[in-house]
Amino acid sequence: MITIEQRFAAVSRPAGFDYLRLVLASLVIVWHSFSVTGIGYGAVFDALGVFGELFFPMILGMFFALSGFLVAGSLERCQTLISFMGLRVIRIYPALAMEVLLSAFILGPTLTQSPLGEYFTSPLFFTYLYNILGHIHYKLPGLFLDNPVSGIVNSQLWTVPWELGCYLSLAGLVLIGARKWPVIFVAAMVFGAVCFNFIEHVPRGTRLLVAFFGGISIHYYRHKLPWNLSLFLGVLVIAFAGVLLEQRGLVTLCIPYITIYLGLCNPRRIFVIQGADYSYGMYLYGYVIQQALYQTLPFARDWYTNTILTLIVAAAFAAFSWICVERPALGLRKAVFRIEAACLRMLRRQAVTR
Repeated sequence: MITIEQRFAAVSRPAGFDYLRLVLASLVIVWHSFSVTGIGYGAVFDALGVFGELFFPMILGMFFALSGFLVAGSLERCQTLISFMGLRVIRIYPALAMEVLLSAFILGPTLTQSPLGEYFTSPLFFTYLYNILGHIHYKLPGLFLDNPVSGIVNSQLWTVPWELGCYLSLAGLVLIGARKWPVIFVAAMVFGAVCFNFIEHVPRGTRLLVAFFGGISIHYYRHKLPWNLSLFLGVLVIAFAGVLLEQRGLVTLCIPYITIYLGLCNPRRIFVIQGADYSYGMYLYGYVIQQALYQTLPFARDWYTNTILTLIVAAAFAAFSWICVERPALGLRKAVFRIEAACLRMLRRQAVTR
């Protein structure tokens, strides 16, 4: 039976991961369209029943499981945590900063109901800029006040601190030797799932942390875990049973294998994913575009029209983000490794002098 490691080696760079990122980013937009247009998530669950309860809550978890699997591979290629955290910074922050600045300095002044003098001097304007650092604030002065989700500029940014927390948690576990004893990652995943399942008021981002460590665990045990359709279907059945039994933690534990199995599929690439990753831009810009379309276009106030238009506009902004921000930022990788090398040389000199 082929293992995950063998499958990954056989297809080199699987197209499934690229498709999966783009599909998940698009599904996030679909999901938020129900809230943005005033339908509400409860109505969706009522309409789709148990299938909706299984499918939609898995979307963000799959994002984080995919991230955990790929980030663990990146960690193995880094000499120290200096380069690892540096690579995370140049991947996350430049695009995030651009989205926040465009929202605050372009979209906000264009659509605000407040006078521009009040807008630019309001505390809300200045606190919104903290989003660049991952300290999340949702409101800009006078923006989207009459929308069903009143006053919220970009609700989707709530996951940014959890993403940063995942990286910091991974770095902390590495410092205590988790790379030598990867069972620590499995223990972290199971502990988080138990907390999510049995503690009533556990933060909702806990499931993202569980999925992230699940992806890491699969990476470290990839030489033992099979890449197998029957196992994939079996895990789906278990996840479905978890929904029926209201065992949220069980569902979350299933997400990583479902994600990695799909990611290792290798369908033919189309031009959209040839040498580019538009998913992060879609993810960052989707919600604010949905809110803006609802405010400015009366015909974009039903969920399906709002979704279709948002996907088109968000794709354009995602292309801009990739071409003008993300890809140039990734060009700083060599600089990150040079900084790491300089730090290592300095540490060696200090060791010699002692």
